[in-house]
Amino acid sequence: MCGILTVYNYNGLQKKDVEAAMASLQLIKHRGPDGEGVILINTKSNEYKVIHTTDTPKGIAGEDLNAITLNGQYDLLLGHRRLSIFDLSINGHQPFFYHQYVIIFNGEVYNFPELKEHLIAEGFAFTTTTDTEVILAAYELWGTACFQKFNGMWSLVIYNLKNGELLVSNDRFGVKPLYYLEDEYGFLLMSEPKQIMAFPDKMKGINNTCVDVFMDLGYLFYDNETFFKNIKRFPNASFYQFTPSAKEVAFETAPIKFYKLPTSVNTKISEKEVIETFRKLMSDAVKVRLRSDVEWGISLSGGLDSTSIAFVAKDVLQHHNFTTFSVVSEKGTAEDESYFINLANEHLGSKNIQINPINDFDKDTFLSQIYQIGSPVGDTSFFAQYVIKRIIKENGVTVLLSGQGGDEIMAGYHHHFFKYTTELFLKGRFIKGIREIQKWAALKGKSKGSVFKSALEDAYLAKKAAYGWAKFPYAFQKKIFAVKELKEFLKLDMGMLQLPYFLQADDSFSMAYAVETRNPFLDYRLVDFVFQLPEHFKIRDGWQKWILREGINEMPDEIRYRTDKKGFTTPMKHWISANQDMLLSLAKMCDELFPQHSNKPLFKRAAMGAWIQNFIVK
Repeated sequence: MCGILTVYNYNGLQKKDVEAAMASLQLIKHRGPDGEGVILINTKSNEYKVIHTTDTPKGIAGEDLNAITLNGQYDLLLGHRRLSIFDLSINGHQPFFYHQYVIIFNGEVYNFPELKEHLIAEGFAFTTTTDTEVILAAYELWGTACFQKFNGMWSLVIYNLKNGELLVSNDRFGVKPLYYLEDEYGFLLMSEPKQIMAFPDKMKGINNTCVDVFMDLGYLFYDNETFFKNIKRFPNASFYQFTPSAKEVAFETAPIKFYKLPTSVNTKISEKEVIETFRKLMSDAVKVRLRSDVEWGISLSGGLDSTSIAFVAKDVLQHHNFTTFSVVSEKGTAEDESYFINLANEHLGSKNIQINPINDFDKDTFLSQIYQIGSPVGDTSFFAQYVIKRIIKENGVTVLLSGQGGDEIMAGYHHHFFKYTTELFLKGRFIKGIREIQKWAALKGKSKGSVFKSALEDAYLAKKAAYGWAKFPYAFQKKIFAVKELKEFLKLDMGMLQLPYFLQADDSFSMAYAVETRNPFLDYRLVDFVFQLPEHFKIRDGWQKWILREGINEMPDEIRYRTDKKGFTTPMKHWISANQDMLLSLAKMCDELFPQHSNKPLFKRAAMGAWIQNFIVK
């Protein structure tokens, strides 16, 4: 888990370019406090020079940048900030060399021990215990097909010192984001959008469309755009292999997909086989994510997803004690989850550390949160996520297991239930749909009539959108509302509506304190299995995430059969009321720049104002 930077200039790098790159790496020092590595390459001759900086670990050979005359003889720079997880020695330092390849890599390949055994049988030799070395050996043996064999999260750049090819790749679900900027001079690849601030001549201002969509609809990652006008996100589940010196770079159109969510449905699988296979896959997903040479813990909200991970971890480890970390609200408030958190920890026998982040909600910390994520946020739950990461690091934990992805693959949100009833109604399964509505309404304590009305409205809107009878302010909205099946909507949540931004937040807030977040629910084997199941294994008799409730049955029934769906909640109204002056001062910046949105909710405007103050008003 680290931070990376790639700088390429068609006309060669000047000293100012390299100095800007060094400054850019300093902007993400929090991602990799354990060391810095830089290499300069001439992509025409493939000559290279390793640079030794003040943050380069002792024992790594290299030259002082000030002793080098730079006049365009090198055109490619690869930079890396390291957070040591596997092989904590300097053997894991990057850029990492293996035969003719050099790599900068952010992330983890959890199944690298199994891949390593296979590669050794094929005649490969290894000198470290890192997953980085295994990645390069796998690439040498299998080429780009290696990505289909990796179980993990990554953004990486590999350069071939023999043929001058550059390979860029991002993991299946974009757990480790990668951003790019392409212009007439070359391109940049970055772990965080804010790295552009070290290159002021490349700053092109605000992406107004992103601002409008966020302020009007609340969406933040509906495509690969960012709030920075000329910075885009490299597509997940993709790789791009090219020769930079050919000057035919096309990040927008050329990346190739190596993975897609399954489209087939296994209608013959038995209920017994479903539960057994789910449990087996879940257990292994947790097991491989517990691999680490540093201390780990678990994020525990008191909800179904995080609690199930904790109980599976206990089962996998048997008698191993671990620490859980939780956000709580004031006792007696609707948002307080402490009862369920304490109940889970009593059964787990784990140590639990709790924090109420309202005590940290001030202007400086809020600005810091927005700076780290590089975008505005829609509610205060993101602030709670940010603050808890500091507590995790202060308690000596570097690797954190999280429940992210559980709702997206197993239909955990309310809108998933209504999309399921839409599917049933439009397929003529009215009796099944009505029964599900009746049972869901009873579980949620809602009026059957009101739920039925909402379900019909959802189905009618889907039909109108699909046939072009409905008009929407933004073109991408038709894609959302026209979906008539739950499975297709889950794909949208996985790819553009929910998960991408949650993962970006996870990455940004964790790495702000040099903590690595791992997501067992996003093990591709588990995702593939669940996506190929008939929908009644996700929603049944009004219960959402049915398969999780049945598959992890050792959880306390009070958690296993919780009927409420809170998510990662905070008392947002109270926080806004208690900090109104601070939020108004930030909102003013938004109102002045975007007066057309001055009627939008205060918190949205304040978050947008905080982004403006961090990145525009300097």
